[in-house]
Amino acid sequence: MRRATEGLALPADLVYDLPRLTAVAGLSLTVENHRGLLAFAPDQVTIAAGAGRIVVRGADLRVGVVRGEEITVTGQLRAILFEP
Repeated sequence: MRRATEGLALPADLVYDLPRLTAVAGLSLTVENHRGLLAFAPDQVTIAAGAGRIVVRGADLRVGVVRGEEITVTGQLRAILFEP
């Protein structure tokens, strides 16, 4: 499968159904290609992502934008974890 993505110049996140994360200076995280918000608290946000989940830990966390397959978490981000 890897050769197919290289030959076609397709991004691996699309081919393998992986989330794409964009973090900005510990202040915001945008997750594309997610599968939904699983849990929310001011110190932890859990997002379903393909075969696992993404856990964001911090302080004063807020879920900002939720558009289709894109979600943004803002606040004081301290850790971003991937759990199977």
